Amino acid sequence: MTPPRLPAALLTPGKPDDMRLWLSAPEIAALALPGMPATARGVLDLAEREGWTADDKRCRERQGRG
Repeated sequence: MTPPRLPAALLTPGKPDDMRLWLSAPEIAALALPGMPATARGVLDLAEREGWTADDKRCRERQGRG
């Protein structure tokens, strides 16, 4: 069985079969994955509830703003 193709916005340029390393909450929601929230706010709530920010394999450190 062939896996489904990823949306073009989630592919790394020059590597058509590789998914980008990090996705934003809206990008995760847009994938409409089974068992995942359908909104960006829902993805952020899930990440907070499950402690994604404490796990460097699930969440990258954000650069400072301003």
